[in-house]
Amino acid sequence: MKPPSNPRRRLRGGIGGIVLVWLFSLPFAAVGVFMTYSLWHDFLLSRHVVATWQVVPARIESVELARHRGSKGGTTYEARATYRYVFANVPHTGDRVGLSSGADNIGDFQERTHRALSEARRLGRAVDCYVNPDDPADAVLYPQWRPEMTLFKTIFGLAFGMVGLGMLSACLYGFVWETRSARLKRRHPDEPWLWKPEWHMPVLRSSLGMFAVVAGTILGWINLVTLPLWPALGPAWQADGVFKWILTAMLLAVVVASGYCLRTLLRARKFGRSRLELDKLPLVPGESVVTRLYIPRALPMSAELKIKLACSRKVTTGSGKQRRTDTTVVWNREIVLRGPFAPYEPVATKWTLPADAAQTELGDPDNGHTWELTAEADIPGVDLKLEFELPVFGTSRNVTATPEPAHA
Repeated sequence: MKPPSNPRRRLRGGIGGIVLVWLFSLPFAAVGVFMTYSLWHDFLLSRHVVATWQVVPARIESVELARHRGSKGGTTYEARATYRYVFANVPHTGDRVGLSSGADNIGDFQERTHRALSEARRLGRAVDCYVNPDDPADAVLYPQWRPEMTLFKTIFGLAFGMVGLGMLSACLYGFVWETRSARLKRRHPDEPWLWKPEWHMPVLRSSLGMFAVVAGTILGWINLVTLPLWPALGPAWQADGVFKWILTAMLLAVVVASGYCLRTLLRARKFGRSRLELDKLPLVPGESVVTRLYIPRALPMSAELKIKLACSRKVTTGSGKQRRTDTTVVWNREIVLRGPFAPYEPVATKWTLPADAAQTELGDPDNGHTWELTAEADIPGVDLKLEFELPVFGTSRNVTATPEPAHA
């Protein structure tokens, strides 16, 4: 495989693209973080006001429903009112209706509040007013938390937060990978299998650790954003309307996604220390290689361990919304072994690559050929699923493995 003629130029180009993606992702991350902060602020403030502020009667003096028409034709509403109340024998006037000021059209809170206050004013009936005992001039009529608004903010917090923070994390990883890759290319210009740190020794670790980090991040974020929604599930099912169905569908999706992430974390905890030992590095087209798989957990007698070596080709076409990546398996072989297997018992397999086997291509992750060895087994609890990316290059300069004890 012919290495790039100028790794420094490739590094500058790669970092330039990373900076552009980083700048593009900042607004998404900012919206996601702000929406998450806003929904938690409203949720905690509502609980604090209801629990600690004192309730006194208030008389409505004026009430109106303000309408605001947006530039795109949508209409938002804001219930406004002035009221008088007495706290510690001192009269006060207030105009704060809800915890959050401003107009919106999320649910029917504004219209419902306007109707209730108008009816109270017409009948001369007092309404409950929550007064801050530390500052009696600070009062609010409806401190209750609004689940519809929180659901709206949750959707934005999840969508924008996952996209923005995910892209920022990918940029950080890409920057570290680009700088390290360029340094290794300069150090080993004629040995492309040494351009990735994990290929420096013929003992490969599974990719479960990386998947566990991603799954843990997703699990933490989606539960952080959606946790305030759970208290609204019971009251929502006691009321009429479609909100209860939307809320239930949202929380079911959270449960499914959390279950998938937890399963990934459990798989990483159970099999994350698995390793694959090669008798030489890199793999060479037309030659044989012996692999030894070490699994830290025992596999029962009923287990069928399926080990597959495959070469896949990626082809990316189009750009933007038309961008599409197709993956085709161009060569594969599978070996099925029967259990039982003791912990860290070496599972040896021998593979012969075809003489015309495609070589690994490191230049573009969205195009080219990659080689991967996978091991799968259906077992009680969390199934075994391991993936190892292998270097295949047309060279005979191999690094010989140093065997490790089977029980290590």
